Amino acid sequence: MPRQNLALPQDGFRFNVFHQGAQPSTLAPVKNSAAEVENFAEIRLLESGRNRFFWFGLGDPATGDFRLPGFLLGGGAQPPQAAVELMVFKRGTAFRENTGFDEVDGALETYEQKANGSWRRLKFRTENRACDWFELTYRIDGEIQTRLNGPLAVRPPLALQVRKFPAAGQIEIVPESDSGAPVKVEISDGAKTLWAETVPAAGTLKIDCRAWAPGQYRAVAEAGKDRVETAFTLPAPPAWRGNRLGLDAEVLPPFEPMTCSGRAVTVWNRRYQWNDSVIFTAADGRIAPQLVLMRSDRKESFRLEDFKVLKSSPTAVDLAVTGRADGVELHGTVRIEYDGLAWFEFDLAAAEPLAIEGLALETELPETMATLFHGAPLRSLNGYIPDGTRQYPWQIYFWIGTPAGGLGFVNESREWFDTPETAAFATEKADGRVRFTVAFRGRETFTRGKLTFGLQLTPVKPLPRRSSDFVTENWGNRSRDQFPQLAKYMDFTTVWRLNCPYMAKICDPGGIDFAPLAAAVADSHARNVAAIPYFAPLSFTENAQPEFVDYYEEWIQTPVNRWKSENTIQVRCCVASEYLDYLLWQLDRIQRNTHCDGFYFDGAFPVACSNALHGCGYVDAEGKRQPTYAVRKIREFLRRSAMIARQNNRAGNRAAENRFGSPPYQVWIHISGAVAPPMHSFATAMFAGEWFKQAIKAGANYDTLLTIEKFIPRYLSEPWGIPNYFLAIINKDSDPVRHTDTALAYIIPHGTGLYPRYLDPGQVRRVLEAKERFGTADARFYPPGTPPEGIRLEADPKQVAIGAWERPDGRILLALGNCSAQPQTVVCRDAAAGVEAVHGRAQCSASDDGAQRFELPPDSLQLLIIQRK
Repeated sequence: MPRQNLALPQDGFRFNVFHQGAQPSTLAPVKNSAAEVENFAEIRLLESGRNRFFWFGLGDPATGDFRLPGFLLGGGAQPPQAAVELMVFKRGTAFRENTGFDEVDGALETYEQKANGSWRRLKFRTENRACDWFELTYRIDGEIQTRLNGPLAVRPPLALQVRKFPAAGQIEIVPESDSGAPVKVEISDGAKTLWAETVPAAGTLKIDCRAWAPGQYRAVAEAGKDRVETAFTLPAPPAWRGNRLGLDAEVLPPFEPMTCSGRAVTVWNRRYQWNDSVIFTAADGRIAPQLVLMRSDRKESFRLEDFKVLKSSPTAVDLAVTGRADGVELHGTVRIEYDGLAWFEFDLAAAEPLAIEGLALETELPETMATLFHGAPLRSLNGYIPDGTRQYPWQIYFWIGTPAGGLGFVNESREWFDTPETAAFATEKADGRVRFTVAFRGRETFTRGKLTFGLQLTPVKPLPRRSSDFVTENWGNRSRDQFPQLAKYMDFTTVWRLNCPYMAKICDPGGIDFAPLAAAVADSHARNVAAIPYFAPLSFTENAQPEFVDYYEEWIQTPVNRWKSENTIQVRCCVASEYLDYLLWQLDRIQRNTHCDGFYFDGAFPVACSNALHGCGYVDAEGKRQPTYAVRKIREFLRRSAMIARQNNRAGNRAAENRFGSPPYQVWIHISGAVAPPMHSFATAMFAGEWFKQAIKAGANYDTLLTIEKFIPRYLSEPWGIPNYFLAIINKDSDPVRHTDTALAYIIPHGTGLYPRYLDPGQVRRVLEAKERFGTADARFYPPGTPPEGIRLEADPKQVAIGAWERPDGRILLALGNCSAQPQTVVCRDAAAGVEAVHGRAQCSASDDGAQRFELPPDSLQLLIIQRK
């Protein structure tokens, strides 16, 4: 950025670099907002003619080994005087003016180097292993030019690490010697030596320990005069390993059993038929994907040559298909499960090497069936399908459709795609049709390959009868007016650790205190509300349980992803490992001991994992290991969790009375808009919206962050068949009543679940009371775009959301959400004269032709009652 283009002060400025994401990162140590100027980094601009110090590199401060190269550049009247001050210490140490360092609280080493006119490279290595932080200051002519700080861990002269792989029956010895001399390593069980060998100073060696008994062991390493020893434990085979909790061949409600007849497989509301293609045809032939082989001068679809039903049950159907296209044979299997996910595994083989330009999955739909697109995990990838051709980057899940449903594609890696920057998906809209293409990578010389992916029509299941009335609130708010006043509207509540001390560490399902959680659940049940406890299932808190030490290497996501919360360190783990067995075992134990109605999972999307120890990752054409995404394992985790909750409730758990048509179990997942039914089908509800939290804390609001195009289909329920809640967040310093109205303008007309945790409680209560007085509990909900039969509603659908509830007596409650910054008009035709306004500030009038006109203020919700003629 050229300085002349920036309006900067002459002497300096403060700044921050902030990346907004699911886990935001920041350069400056801000706490509550990206815009906390007082905590920003500071840049001081030097006028010309000043002495300067150029430095490049720090060495390896994380290990306590500093190398500080640089040079001095004169410009002033006197030669530059440079000084570097380095201090390493233990965090939490108290510094006292004039008395220096408090030796009781920690350890400290300081180093200072000065230079006059020229600079020699500074080298410094601390030996004090108690130190865990450094501060580095550069001064020129007595003034501070740069100050840096960060963590460090001092490496000893000789170290020995023992890595354990219990599932594989192995340990790995990792010695590190600064001297470079070979290291003698000996392992004993306290009575006798089991293994001894001399290994290279920086080598690793795996040892088969399957014959060793569970128990304590000691490893000793010697190199010259240095000696170090470490103890480790080999665990006994755990009770949770290989458990079959939640694996019952049972159809969870509200799904329906599958049927298979001839070449047709039927699941709830959908029928997959195989005709002349290796891919199914659905929707009476209007959805007919084709797998296409593309050569330089032609393309050809794989024709179906053989079809067999291998196995059929109410929960799954397994098929075998063979096909051929332009010299390439296809042999594959298809597994369809009762939520409608069809998983394809195709082996492709050419009789002789040939060049293929690519493979493509192509389908063409009427424009009326494909108005929207949606991708996950990229939360900004959704909206209206534009005219002409548009390309989209690779995603784990990509969907096209309408608010009523559509077709989704899912895959587990980029192995069959080009670089992340190139297009993986494309839509072409013209002449009333939309062509959807998934572009697989070609091969210069192709002989054989394996292609796997999934396809699923949505919605995947019927919505609960009253999902458009869903409200939830945290159990911890019971001491406020909010919880008891909302309880009668609530399907379930979430119990959080901050209000109920059932789990001391944030990611430790093995460390549960059952008593406080059981008491919270009982309190919620007394209010006739189901209760579910909070878990962040895809991470564990380091060292919180013996299993987190014993199985660390085999359970973690690699590259390792660690994060800090509440003064503990959490590490991301992968459910493709045995961690899945451990987690399900603990969840079952928790539910049986507390009578909770299910679980709240904070995060349920597969991590990018390359850990070959549990089967993740693949090797690309350049020999580099690339990540995979365990879609099917996340799916298994959620399905089994739901089955566990269902079975425990059926076995006598005191589930709250069901007033909303929900299934008799609860699995609520926080996915922040990354909706992907192939993984989330078995959840009873999802919630999103927190994605906007950082922007709102920084001063933004929904009137600038959202449009209807950004809201749909991501935050709807109808396209997926899974109730979707929106956690609306407002900045309480900027007119909470007005911004609550803006949020409700999106939520209420779309029938999205309401999570009013941060909203103005009075505004929320008035809306819920208006719905209750009308009787939405006994009414049918019509989402935007599907008005009650015989009623015509005219408005700009990209600016105004219109939902409606109709009672058996013909009365209709209209929810009109003006989701724009300008006044909008809604015209209602074929309704009886007279309108009752029950919420909002709309101006109502009748036109000469008998129509009703509603003038809506900007960014606002209106509730109006009309009557059929």
